[in-house]
Amino acid sequence: MAGSTYAIYHLTLGLKGRGHQITVLSKPKTFFNELLKDSDLRHIELDASGKFDFNSVRKIASVVTENSIDVIFSQGTTDRYLTIFAKWFYVPNVKLYHIRQQKPIAQNQLKGWFYQKGTYGIVAASDAVKQFLIDGGIDGDHITVINNSVEIPDLRTHLIVSERLRNEYKITNGDFVIGCVSRIKKQAQILEALTKIESPVVMIFVGINKSDIKNQNFGSVDHHKIIFTGEIDREKTLAHYPLLNLKILASDMEGFSLSILEAMNFSVPVIATKASGNTDLIDDGNNGLLFEDGNIDDLKNKILRLKSEAGLKEKLTEKGLKTVNEKYSYKRMIDQYEQLALNTGLEQS
Repeated sequence: MAGSTYAIYHLTLGLKGRGHQITVLSKPKTFFNELLKDSDLRHIELDASGKFDFNSVRKIASVVTENSIDVIFSQGTTDRYLTIFAKWFYVPNVKLYHIRQQKPIAQNQLKGWFYQKGTYGIVAASDAVKQFLIDGGIDGDHITVINNSVEIPDLRTHLIVSERLRNEYKITNGDFVIGCVSRIKKQAQILEALTKIESPVVMIFVGINKSDIKNQNFGSVDHHKIIFTGEIDREKTLAHYPLLNLKILASDMEGFSLSILEAMNFSVPVIATKASGNTDLIDDGNNGLLFEDGNIDDLKNKILRLKSEAGLKEKLTEKGLKTVNEKYSYKRMIDQYEQLALNTGLEQS
């Protein structure tokens, strides 16, 4: 879980490693805050009470001034408001960029004007997110697309845990194992598709509990083995990928899904909705398969294709791995953010 949090964390580490002065402000008792405790980054806690917390606005301005900060990258709704107010009222010369990871919720023309007027630019995690922002009133020239990246782990580090999980779940060599690694995001579509598949499969929902899926008749999938892991840490999450013959992402809200890239990196073929940022990552039929959101028969047919069609898995996984290695490395992401900051006319600082 929390793929975008890891991406931002590694971005800050990468920029610091290139000689830039990095100061991180984050909310206490958050996952990102926990990650920072193990780093040598300059870290300041900011416990803002809301969008109009002017004590926090003044604190941001003070940190900018005291640390001679030239560029701010901000994400999160509250942070976006606070940083704009800090720039407007206290530190007008700082260059402010907002990072948008997901499809905007309740974006409108007024918010679009506010975000554009208050920032030097906006970074969108995908072309789909950029289009949502444009539809919400932000000029396309104000938006730069920089895709998130995914860590390329040493697969061997996860195999011991994977084998333990295989034994715990009683998965055999003959089982066809499907996984969904996601917070609650329309997983009911997957269960509905499984009601139309007669041959038993193992279905693992990583990151959620059975109770998270509402109004579902689980009796209709009794011939399959359905496993819910609940919320688990990242290392255990990654250890599930070697168990899978197939990963499904049924969400229509993705700005840029790092779990798709994780699956590709573990040579697991992916089926995802033809929606939002998924189409940025998946070339249908080349490095993955796409299905129409809400079209359960389409999803079912894609599952059966991967289960039975000789050579399809090998083709998708080969192209998927190439996609990750060539387009979505941390180095590439750090290069692009660094260049964006330096393009404001700044020296390394």
